[in-house]
Parts: sequence; C-alpha cells; structure tokens
Amino acid sequence: MEQPSSNRRPTIVGGSPMNRLVQASSLPLNVERLLIQAALSREFRQRLLADREAAAAEASIDLLPEERALLSHISDETLERTIDLVIMPPVSRRGFLKRAAASVVLALTGSAVLAQAACGGAAPDQPLSAYDKPGHYWANLADMRCFVFVPEVYELRRSAYPVHFTPLLIVLPDAGQTSLEAANQWTDLCTQEGIIMIVAEWASQRYYVRWRLDELLGDVSRLWGAIDYEARVVAGYGEAAAVALRAGVYSSSHLHRIIACGGLPGPGAELAMTATEGTRIYLRLGRQDLNAGEYETYVAALRKVGCQVEADLVDGRVTLAEFSQKEAWDWVTEGAGL
Repeated sequence: MEQPSSNRRPTIVGGSPMNRLVQASSLPLNVERLLIQAALSREFRQRLLADREAAAAEASIDLLPEERALLSHISDETLERTIDLVIMPPVSRRGFLKRAAASVVLALTGSAVLAQAACGGAAPDQPLSAYDKPGHYWANLADMRCFVFVPEVYELRRSAYPVHFTPLLIVLPDAGQTSLEAANQWTDLCTQEGIIMIVAEWASQRYYVRWRLDELLGDVSRLWGAIDYEARVVAGYGEAAAVALRAGVYSSSHLHRIIACGGLPGPGAELAMTATEGTRIYLRLGRQDLNAGEYETYVAALRKVGCQVEADLVDGRVTLAEFSQKEAWDWVTEGAGL
C-alpha cells in the first residue's frame, strides 16, 4: 500500500497552527463531542449549524432526547459562541464554564438534569466533571482527533529539567468505545508514572494507521519535546489490539513497545515477518477473541524474528479489567531507565 502523503501540521479550528490545545468541557457527553468536532473542523461546524441531527448522525453520535432538545433550542449565533468557547485558553475558560453552562442550558430547556451535568454534576449517562481540569485536552494530531492527558508531574519535570525524555502512551479505542472511556482505563497509571497519553480516534485512518502513528510522534515531539525512545508504547483492546499490533510491528514504525488485549491481526505468521527484532509485545488473548485461532502461529513467528513476547491465552474472552495496566507497562518498557 502506498504511504499517504501529508504536509499537515497539528491544527485546530480553520487550519490554524496548533499553539494551544482544546480543553475538554463539562457539558453533556454527546453535546460536548459535537462541539469538539466543530471546534476542530470548520467544515463540520458549518454542517452542524445547518442541521444539528444530520451532523450528529454523520459523526456517529447518538443523541439522548434531552441533548436533542437542547440543540434544537440553540440559535446559530449561540451555538457558534459556544463552539468558540470550547477553544478558549484554559485559564479563562474553566471558571466560566461551570457558571455559564448551567444558565445557558436552563434558559434554553428548563432542564435541571442537564444543568446539573453542565455544572459538573452527574449526567444521566456519564459524569464529565472529572475532565474539566488542567491536563485534559482535545487536539487534531496526524489527521486524527485525539484526547490528550498531560500529567501534572510532566510540568514539574519540565520546570526542573528543561531537557528530559518523556514516556508516551498511545491508546487506540476499541470499536464502540469513546475516547474518554478508553482514557479512563489508563489515567491512573499515567498519573502515577508521569506518562503523556494520547487517545487517537483511528477509524477514519484505518488503512493508514501505521503511518499516522509515526506522524503523531512528530506532532507530540513538537508540542511537548523529546519522547523517550524506549518508552513509546501503543496499546489497544479488541479490534484496536489488532490495529496496534499491525502498526507497531512494521520495521518502519518507531513504536516497538506494544500492549495488546483481546484481539490479533490475521494472518499472523505473514504479518509477523515484517516485525523488527527487539520489539516488546505484551499480549493477552481469550480463545473467543478476535482471530484467536492465529495465536500460536503468530506468537511463534514473532519470536522467530527476534521479538520479545509476553503472551497468555485463556478461555473465553479477555477484558481490560483482567490484567494490570502497570504490569503491562513495566514489562514493555523494561530497560527504558524511567
């Protein structure tokens, strides 16, 4: 497959250079997702202004009845102001959102439930107040919408040691999993270990993921400085595990630390022949998981070309709750000197 060409830089609204990130808000989940897409893409903004429900369907976002009612009551002018608010610098934005979001929602719909969610309280589906704080951002990196977590310890290290190498975890969400859900499974580890986490929505780049991930490393380096070569890890669950393995084992990739749970690419032996010697792979698979029949062939082929594989095959299906993220991280980054 021909490698896609790209002259792009990390960008935000209207193709402007990425000189600030989009901080996550405390609005109802699906409304937030629409606003973020509109903030990152001028074309999507125009489609959202023209037809709210059609834009949501295009983005594969299933609106709740109260979210649909909220959007139907917002004028174009108010909606544009709200989208602009999403990309305000964090210092001016955080305090304003909690005061303004509830009053806007109440004025438009009279819904106390939505107002509670907008203030950072419990939404009917998923509370979002945990994401209304410094260090949580949205960005457009390598032509993929990404959720970014930058731990507080990173800022402390940067102030104490201007030149240092930062560990990086790239998480690929499984099909049907939101970026925030995927991030939540790894946030504790990243907080404890000082890891920058990028959750990359890869589905639109399905056939180019391995090249996009290499581009993403360049974007991350431009935004946050040097990334530890031995602690660049890509992780995925289910179908995303197969994508992580497919992208990470290629010799052209700079991601030779892989955590994969619940899925394999196929055919395994043929793909493994492209792997780079020394690649470290932490693999957990169930006999009912994606392409589990390739397990023995795939693991043997990886080891034959010099990959280091910590693998386990169990009955049924494997879930992320059934293994230790810290154990997986420690194993794939062994020798990185963190």
